[in-house]
Amino acid sequence: MMMKNKIINKWILFLFLFVLTFFLLFSPFSLTLIGKLLIKNDPLSKADIIIVLAGEQGERVQYGVELYKQGYAKKILFSGGSVVGFPGGEKITWAGLMKDYAIQLGVPETAIILQDESRSTQEDALFSFRLLQDKNFYSVILVTSPYHSRRAYLIFKQIFKSIEIHSAPVVNSWYDATSWWINFKGRYQVAREYFAYLWYFLEDLS
Repeated sequence: MMMKNKIINKWILFLFLFVLTFFLLFSPFSLTLIGKLLIKNDPLSKADIIIVLAGEQGERVQYGVELYKQGYAKKILFSGGSVVGFPGGEKITWAGLMKDYAIQLGVPETAIILQDESRSTQEDALFSFRLLQDKNFYSVILVTSPYHSRRAYLIFKQIFKSIEIHSAPVVNSWYDATSWWINFKGRYQVAREYFAYLWYFLEDLS
C-alpha cells in the first residue's frame, strides 16, 4: 500500500510540474516575453547612413524611406542578394527591387547605395561593411523587422566594430510581440529566429 501511495504521489508531482511548466512557457505573459526578447529598439538619432535589410514585402523599405525623408541620414543602403538568376547572367536582386520601390517613394537615385550579393544576415553585414569602410561612415541606422532586429544588431555590431549601430525596427510592422502566436506567420518567424540564434551562437563557439 505504501509503495502504491509513493507511485501515486510521484505521478501527482509529475503532473503538477508539467502543468506548471506548460503555464510558465505558454501563458500570454511568457509568450509575450519570448516575442519581446527578439526586439532591439534604440532611440533614433541622426546617422551617416540608413541600412535596410531585404524582406517583408516592402514594410522595411517604407520605414527606411520614412527615416530618410525625416532627415535621419543623407544616404540609404539596400542590402539583399539574388531573387532569381537568368541563363544570360542577368539577375534580379532584392536590393534592386528595394531601390526601385524607394525611388517610387521619392528617394533620389543619387542617395541610394546597393549591396546585392548577400544571402544571409551575416553576409548583409559583411558585404555592407566592405562597401562602407572606405567612405568615412561612422554611424548606421539599421532597419529590419522587429523579430529580426536584435540578432541583426548583434551581427552588425560584431562586424562593424567601431562604427556605431542604431537598431530601428519597423514601426507599425505586422509583427506584434503581444500576439505573435495567434497566426502561423508569427509562430514561424519566431521559431525560425530562435533557431537562427542557436546556429549563430554555435558558430561563434566553433
